[in-house]
Amino acid sequence: MGVKDNIEFIKEEISNEEKFLEQVIKVERFYKRYKKQILGGLTIVLVFSIGYWLYGLKKDYDLKVSNEAYLNLLKNPDSKKDLQTLKNKNPKLYLLFLFQEAMKNSNSNELKKIASKNIFPISNIAKYQSASILKDQKELQNYEYNQNALLKDIAILQEAFLFYKQNRFKEAKEKLNSINPNSLVYPYAKFLLHYGIKGSLK
Repeated sequence: MGVKDNIEFIKEEISNEEKFLEQVIKVERFYKRYKKQILGGLTIVLVFSIGYWLYGLKKDYDLKVSNEAYLNLLKNPDSKKDLQTLKNKNPKLYLLFLFQEAMKNSNSNELKKIASKNIFPISNIAKYQSASILKDQKELQNYEYNQNALLKDIAILQEAFLFYKQNRFKEAKEKLNSINPNSLVYPYAKFLLHYGIKGSLK
């Protein structure tokens, strides 16, 4: 490498260093100008990260405590302490426990209360179960016409059976014919239509 090449190389190195220093100075000026905003932003990110981490810890703790309370309630349903813990820490699991107890005791009043909470899907099923226990055709029909009814076809089948018991065979037949052939309930509807209602219509 000649002297000329050395000089060019040195010039290029100095030029690169100058550019680097310019960038450092720009960054330093930018930092000084927006120091408060930058520190504020970093503080917000840090606080948010810590808050999110603490929220995750609390959620995990609440889940653990509520699961323990639920398991205790399965052994001892009268434990008011565990019931209150479940209610405070996990309202959906609390509602599920109340639903299980209401079903075990055929408690239609409790099922109605659960149905009024509008917590899907428990409230939806509770609404059907309450009408079913009471054999309330009007409530079964209301449930049937609900767009979100999970047990719609079962409600229709039960309505038809209630019509059948009242010797209202025409209404029962209409109900059974409204059940979709792809429904899991369809074979039972077909059976009832063939052996129960058809025989009664003759």
